[in-house]
Amino acid sequence: MVVRAAKMIGIDWGSTGLRVFLIGAGGKLLETRASANGSSVMNGSAEAYSATLEEVAGDWLREAPSLPILACGMVGSQHGWREAPYVACPAGPGQLVSAGNTVQDAKGRSVTI
Repeated sequence: MVVRAAKMIGIDWGSTGLRVFLIGAGGKLLETRASANGSSVMNGSAEAYSATLEEVAGDWLREAPSLPILACGMVGSQHGWREAPYVACPAGPGQLVSAGNTVQDAKGRSVTI
Protein backbone atom coordinates (compact mmCIF):
# COMPACT_ATOMS: atom_id res chain seq x y z
CA MET A 1 0.00 0.00 0.00
CA VAL A 2 1.07 3.59 -0.61
CA VAL A 3 1.30 4.41 3.12
CA ARG A 4 4.35 2.16 3.47
CA ALA A 5 6.29 4.46 1.13
CA ALA A 6 5.40 7.54 3.20
CA LYS A 7 7.97 9.53 5.14
CA MET A 8 5.62 12.04 6.77
CA ILE A 9 2.13 13.51 6.90
CA GLY A 10 1.87 17.21 6.08
CA ILE A 11 -1.16 19.25 7.09
CA ASP A 12 -2.33 22.63 5.82
CA TRP A 13 -5.06 23.55 8.29
CA GLY A 14 -6.56 26.86 7.25
CA SER A 15 -9.53 28.83 8.53
CA THR A 16 -12.08 27.27 6.21
CA GLY A 17 -10.54 23.97 5.23
CA LEU A 18 -8.06 21.24 5.91
CA ARG A 19 -5.74 19.54 3.43
CA VAL A 20 -3.71 16.50 4.47
CA PHE A 21 -0.80 15.17 2.43
CA LEU A 22 0.91 11.80 2.53
CA ILE A 23 4.50 12.59 1.55
CA GLY A 24 7.15 10.16 0.37
CA ALA A 25 10.90 10.31 -0.19
CA GLY A 26 12.17 13.52 -1.77
CA GLY A 27 8.90 15.28 -0.99
CA LYS A 28 6.93 13.20 -3.48
CA LEU A 29 3.18 13.60 -2.97
CA LEU A 30 1.67 10.14 -2.58
CA GLU A 31 -1.91 11.00 -1.67
CA THR A 32 -3.98 13.97 -0.55
CA ARG A 33 -7.27 14.43 1.26
CA ALA A 34 -9.40 17.42 2.19
CA SER A 35 -12.09 18.41 4.65
CA ALA A 36 -14.23 21.51 5.19
CA ASN A 37 -13.36 21.38 8.91
CA GLY A 38 -11.11 24.41 9.04
CA SER A 39 -9.85 26.09 12.20
CA SER A 40 -12.86 28.39 12.32
CA VAL A 41 -15.02 25.30 12.94
CA MET A 42 -12.72 23.91 15.63
CA ASN A 43 -13.04 26.94 17.96
CA GLY A 44 -9.72 26.11 19.63
CA SER A 45 -10.96 22.74 20.87
CA ALA A 46 -8.11 20.22 21.09
CA GLU A 47 -10.69 17.42 21.04
CA ALA A 48 -12.19 18.69 17.79
CA TYR A 49 -8.77 18.96 16.14
CA SER A 50 -7.84 15.45 17.23
CA ALA A 51 -11.17 13.98 16.08
CA THR A 52 -10.94 15.70 12.69
CA LEU A 53 -7.38 14.46 12.14
CA GLU A 54 -8.54 10.93 12.97
CA GLU A 55 -11.52 11.28 10.63
CA VAL A 56 -9.44 12.47 7.68
CA ALA A 57 -6.20 10.51 8.11
CA GLY A 58 -6.87 7.88 10.77
CA ASP A 59 -6.26 4.96 8.43
CA TRP A 60 -2.83 6.35 7.48
CA LEU A 61 -2.00 6.90 11.15
CA ARG A 62 -3.04 3.39 12.13
CA GLU A 63 -1.05 1.81 9.30
CA ALA A 64 2.08 3.90 9.97
CA PRO A 65 1.83 5.18 13.56
CA SER A 66 5.42 6.45 13.67
CA LEU A 67 5.11 8.84 10.71
CA PRO A 68 6.06 12.40 11.66
CA ILE A 69 3.11 14.81 11.41
CA LEU A 70 3.79 18.46 10.57
CA ALA A 71 0.94 20.98 10.52
CA CYS A 72 0.87 24.60 9.38
CA GLY A 73 -1.69 27.32 8.84
CA MET A 74 -4.36 28.59 11.19
CA VAL A 75 -3.96 25.46 13.31
CA GLY A 76 -1.04 27.39 14.84
CA SER A 77 -2.98 30.60 15.39
CA GLN A 78 -4.24 32.04 18.66
CA HIS A 79 -7.52 30.19 18.04
CA GLY A 80 -5.87 27.03 16.68
CA TRP A 81 -4.93 23.73 18.28
CA ARG A 82 -1.89 25.45 19.80
CA GLU A 83 -0.40 28.81 18.97
CA ALA A 84 2.98 28.69 17.27
CA PRO A 85 5.19 31.78 17.14
CA TYR A 86 6.08 33.53 13.91
CA VAL A 87 9.63 33.11 12.68
CA ALA A 88 11.57 36.04 11.20
CA CYS A 89 12.27 35.61 7.50
CA PRO A 90 14.32 34.55 5.79
CA ALA A 91 14.38 31.40 7.90
CA GLY A 92 15.96 28.03 7.40
CA PRO A 93 14.78 24.61 8.52
CA GLY A 94 16.53 24.94 11.88
CA GLN A 95 14.68 28.12 12.81
CA LEU A 96 11.36 26.64 11.74
CA VAL A 97 11.88 23.44 13.72
CA SER A 98 12.97 25.28 16.85
CA ALA A 99 9.85 27.48 16.76
CA GLY A 100 7.41 24.59 16.37
CA ASN A 101 5.04 23.51 19.11
CA THR A 102 4.06 19.90 19.62
CA VAL A 103 0.62 18.68 20.67
CA GLN A 104 -0.64 15.18 21.34
CA ASP A 105 -3.77 13.92 19.67
CA ALA A 106 -6.29 11.72 21.49
CA LYS A 107 -4.26 8.62 20.59
CA GLY A 108 -1.01 10.11 21.96
CA ARG A 109 0.54 10.83 18.57
CA SER A 110 2.71 13.94 18.29
CA VAL A 111 1.72 16.67 15.86
CA THR A 112 4.24 19.48 15.33
CA ILE A 113 2.71 22.84 14.47
